[in-house]
Amino acid sequence: MTKYIGVLSGKGGVGKTTVAINLTTALSLLGRDVILCDADLTKANVSLHLGAHRFKTTLHEVLWQQATIQSAIYYHQSGIRFIPGGISSYHAKNTNPEMIKGLKSHGDGLAEAIILDGPVSDAKTVNAFLSLLDELILVTTPDLPALTDTLRVLHLAEQHKITILGVVINRIHFNEFELEKDNIQAMLGLPVLGEIPEHVSVRAALKNEKPLVSHDPSCEVSKAFKKLASLIIGEEYHAIVK
Repeated sequence: MTKYIGVLSGKGGVGKTTVAINLTTALSLLGRDVILCDADLTKANVSLHLGAHRFKTTLHEVLWQQATIQSAIYYHQSGIRFIPGGISSYHAKNTNPEMIKGLKSHGDGLAEAIILDGPVSDAKTVNAFLSLLDELILVTTPDLPALTDTLRVLHLAEQHKITILGVVINRIHFNEFELEKDNIQAMLGLPVLGEIPEHVSVRAALKNEKPLVSHDPSCEVSKAFKKLASLIIGEEYHAIVK
């Protein structure tokens, strides 16, 4: 049975899509049968990160009943499979948040797990997304505005029958102005699953339309994503050589 794992943040700019892409890549390297899906129907970003904006068939066409989900699955050079969302204004205007609920009728049986890059939007849109999930990972940066927005999303998530795995602290600079891990855990009441440092390689990977884990596998950020993937599947972390 396919498990639906959402990656969600309370605001834009915290690196949610980067986390979703690299978590999927790391899980694939661990031998897991996973697919990444861009589930933000109005502001899709996975396409831009991985170069799929060049392709016609997206999740939108699937949900509009114009294409099969198999035709919307792309194989990236890094080895991951992913389903992009449409990035045009036409896609954004001709959608409804409730449409995302139809994904399960198409996605069940496709993989062991589908990792869903979620929307940063209003409560109605986020709730429609949350209704799909079995498990949820929250992403925040270590600053108070991001954490306040994360709390707002957490309150919505708690209204659904899903397992909230914890929070990933992303884009850390390790300076005196940032909130510490213990404070973030206390404020959210959730375990910190991973601490991902800010690094220039993240931008380099984006420019090259590749997941960082495959673009620069030995950098500290890639190792942090691999540790995160190992933790989520309950395995001890070992360096992945690829």
